[in-house]
Amino acid sequence: MNKSLDKNKVILGLSGGVDSTAAALLLQSQGYEVYGLYFDVTEGNEEGKAAAAKAAEQIGIPFIYKNVNELFENTVIENFCTEYMAGRTPNPCVYCNPNV
Repeated sequence: MNKSLDKNKVILGLSGGVDSTAAALLLQSQGYEVYGLYFDVTEGNEEGKAAAAKAAEQIGIPFIYKNVNELFENTVIENFCTEYMAGRTPNPCVYCNPNV
């Protein structure tokens, strides 16, 4: 276990919507240093990126943008389609959470 981790820092998935912004504010109010992270899974979602960046700016937290479109497509979407076409009911979160 890495004991040098700063337990007062949090990276939060930030969409720019009410839920993630409220979560960031709650964490801030509890003394956490919050960083807003926007994962672009569709490549070029400028509207989503702008909303998340605006929310981060409004509440005064650093904003991190990551384009994960290719990884998401190759890992999650491809598996989902393969499983679905084989007559199974895939759970995309099982592939997305540990990989993306």
